[in-house]
Amino acid sequence: MVTTRTAPVRTAPPWPRMVWRALRKHCPQCGAGHLFRRWFTLVDDCPQCNLRFDRGEAGYWTGAMAVNIVVTEALFFVLFITLLVALWPDPPWLGIGITVGVVNAVMPLVFYPWSKTVWMALSLWWGPLERHELELIHAPWRAFPARRG
Repeated sequence: MVTTRTAPVRTAPPWPRMVWRALRKHCPQCGAGHLFRRWFTLVDDCPQCNLRFDRGEAGYWTGAMAVNIVVTEALFFVLFITLLVALWPDPPWLGIGITVGVVNAVMPLVFYPWSKTVWMALSLWWGPLERHELELIHAPWRAFPARRG
């Protein structure tokens, strides 16, 4: 049995531009803002280009979780080493532990929206839009009344 698969089409902007847009919490594809209803609530589609943010793969948002963990742990490491060097030779271990512990607890909540948009940018860079995704982007909004709101 022969299976035909549509070849991906690269129509995404260059990756630095997508990451820059993502760092501003904008759509990596078109640059539109207002992607979050609330701090933890991402809209389903871009309000400007209709890009569907969940690309339909099982566990898609696990990548955003990984981005959040990497950024949090990088900050933890940099902060820990900085405090250790700055307070050497007699570092207050309890104070350092509490400080980096609080940062590790709070940072994933603070960085949450950026982790989603950065993951979308990386996902678009590594896996260009498929033809069926491009059709959704270029179709008029009225064609998808069930997806509204």
